[in-house]
Amino acid sequence: MANGAPASTMKDYIAQVTVMRAFTYLRISRLWGDIPVYFSNADRVGIKKISHKAAIEKVIADVEAVVGDLSTARPAKATLPGQVTSYTAHAVLAKLAAEILDYDKVLAHTAPIINDYGKAALFQDYHYLFTNQGNLTDEMILEAQCSSRASSATPWNGMGAFQGPGTSITAKVEINGSTEMASGWSFFTPTDKIVNLMKNRGETTRYETTILWAGQDTWYGDHIGDSNPYSDRWNGKFYNPSGLCYTADWGDGNNVRLIRYSDIVLLDAEAKIAKGQNGDQGVNWIRERAGLSAISGVTADQVMEERFVELCFEHGERFYDLVRTGRAEKELSGYSAAKQFYPIPQTVIDATPALAETAE
Repeated sequence: MANGAPASTMKDYIAQVTVMRAFTYLRISRLWGDIPVYFSNADRVGIKKISHKAAIEKVIADVEAVVGDLSTARPAKATLPGQVTSYTAHAVLAKLAAEILDYDKVLAHTAPIINDYGKAALFQDYHYLFTNQGNLTDEMILEAQCSSRASSATPWNGMGAFQGPGTSITAKVEINGSTEMASGWSFFTPTDKIVNLMKNRGETTRYETTILWAGQDTWYGDHIGDSNPYSDRWNGKFYNPSGLCYTADWGDGNNVRLIRYSDIVLLDAEAKIAKGQNGDQGVNWIRERAGLSAISGVTADQVMEERFVELCFEHGERFYDLVRTGRAEKELSGYSAAKQFYPIPQTVIDATPALAETAE
């Protein structure tokens, strides 16, 4: 016993924190590239940056050492629903490995998830996937819990609010006696590129779920008002329909999806194709849910397009996909490798001069 808890429980808790730390390092490394990586306060003294690849490899080793200490339950079915389990760890590891194109390691960590989850773990109704009906389901391997559908206590989801339409919205179902829904701030609006791609592909469910238009009803039946000076379209992945809301706040009652199972399925397909294997199955699972016909002989470019449509507006995944696979300069106007990462602020370097150097 340690601190009143069994040793196995303490190891589990430490492993959960280790996985979350790794996920944070993934985000940091995507932004700054060469970064300092340390796992104890003592290591901070005189610490230098290490290369982007070395940082990712160090974090991978840190997580792989503790996977065996975690619960083997699916996160949605864990003792504390949504907690970090071995599946979360494998998902984070797969995404870390994809950053450095280590496809052997990607497959080593997608396999334990897919072998157990299979096709059935995909939330079948894409419309409701991004509502609070999708909270704490098997598709959500990692999510930030902002509220609970089991309670009327719903903290404000600011991440959803600033992406909501900045215009009037008439609710199909009254919310606390009102037919007016909060409109949000109109940030991060869809581009013509994704709109046209979805139309050209014949997308239906994903198109009407992902993109909300001014002057039209949503797939649920809430009515979006006229366009504002900023946009005539908005991200539908933070939309929670009026019949599911406790309050009128945009995104009310919704968790923030951080890693979805479909992401892992498509990473698995990408890695298989890179290794000369067949990636059709995973891609077609995703396409089938979207109401699209199956394809065969899936190529790397087709996987990237499927990821674009499936994961658009989700934490910049499209941008990072393009960067890590070397497609960014071709796809993104004005992009160059020199602009891939933010510089570490000079004020930070002044406070810790060793951060001006990269150790390897």
